[in-house]
Amino acid sequence: RDEVARPHERQHQLQLLFAPVPRDVHVLDAFMDHVGAAPGDVVDHAADGRDGLFQATEHAYDGIVADRMLPYLDGLTIIEILRKQGNRTPVLILSALGSVDHRVEGLRAGGDDYLTKPFAMSELLARIEALLRRGQAAPAPEMKLRLADLEMDVLARTVTRAGRRIDLTAREFKLFEYLLRR
Repeated sequence: RDEVARPHERQHQLQLLFAPVPRDVHVLDAFMDHVGAAPGDVVDHAADGRDGLFQATEHAYDGIVADRMLPYLDGLTIIEILRKQGNRTPVLILSALGSVDHRVEGLRAGGDDYLTKPFAMSELLARIEALLRRGQAAPAPEMKLRLADLEMDVLARTVTRAGRRIDLTAREFKLFEYLLRR
């Protein structure tokens, strides 16, 4: 794991997985040079598709930059597997395949953005920043809240304790939900 920084202030450290094809490892070096260095920021390098999939499933990343044509396991297959597992990490696809059909295929496979080669480093950085901004949306609130044997189903508007229903007024329900979320 290499330490890196962002050129602007953030609320938390950056966790990024970078999986370029072997001949493009210089892109990772150039990326690291452009970004700078800040304590706690991490960019992991995946040497091939299998390594990229392993790292993406073992670590929580803010974003992934993956080449389509990785050895052993291509970038689109990695994305499809991650999406089937429920992994919503934003992914930027890098590729020498730049036709409209290729870009559409990458986005439909679950990619969040697609950048064709050759590209300017400034564009790669801007796209990563935009991808990370989109990935910072607040998580959806829990719809089933639990505390010991108490359970609240926010959508069904029901509360049970040890399996037995508890009737609450609308005001009581809102107050109880507020307390359970704290």
